[in-house]
Amino acid sequence: MRSITLAAVVLVIVAAFGRSPRDLLNAERPLMPTEIAAVLDASRRAVARKTFRASSVGGHQTVDVLVGPSGQPKVVRSVSVIERGIVYGTAAGTSAPPLQTETRWQEEVVSILDYTGRPARQCDGSLEPGEMMILYMRQGSSSWTATARRHDPSAIQNPGVERAFELLRGSAPLTSSEQSRIESRAARVFVAPWNPPPDRSVSAPRLTGDPMPNVAGERAPTDATESLWIDVRSLLPVRWEVAKRGARVYGYDFKQMPLDLRPPHGVRAPGCIK
Repeated sequence: MRSITLAAVVLVIVAAFGRSPRDLLNAERPLMPTEIAAVLDASRRAVARKTFRASSVGGHQTVDVLVGPSGQPKVVRSVSVIERGIVYGTAAGTSAPPLQTETRWQEEVVSILDYTGRPARQCDGSLEPGEMMILYMRQGSSSWTATARRHDPSAIQNPGVERAFELLRGSAPLTSSEQSRIESRAARVFVAPWNPPPDRSVSAPRLTGDPMPNVAGERAPTDATESLWIDVRSLLPVRWEVAKRGARVYGYDFKQMPLDLRPPHGVRAPGCIK
């Protein structure tokens, strides 16, 4: 029986040998880990030096990404809007009749992250683990500001957008699922348990959950999953999303398009982290 099982495995490996990543994406069976790695490597090479617009699924947020030669984000640009307002008037009980006036306006906030590829360096000359990252920001009609930061891989700057490219790098154990269609495009789905980056602003203890004794200090288990769709023809990622109990929590659709993504002209980037 054991020899029959080993022979079957050998036949599967031989059948898969020499198959292109597109053939693997169209295979009518779950892919083996080595085959998934081959697909991810091909997709990583396909996205290199391309620009993408990531739009939140069912939402209104967009993030633009320039991918570097290694298949990881090089420049990430996001735009958000801050709504402000003032309410003023006369109070009731005064000699003047009550009057209230409200004024509202919006300010656009643009942020551009430039992953320099250089080691993070403090201004005293010491090096830190990680990559130097320059954050450019402009609010409303104000001038651009530039701040140097250390890129912490465990603290993703744009969860969901950068996470898709992290998965292409093999940052999580993926399993292959069925084909699906994303806006009339055939895509193969790859799934992994969802382990979100830690929220550093929350200091509450984390528990393991059941079964007892719920040891403090460890991450609680999750039943959420993250999924990445890869187009079977272009090998480009077309969707990333998080789902819990089969219901989508949030996600992004990716569309490859020509975009001019670069740090703002004339703004001097700091050479070290203050």
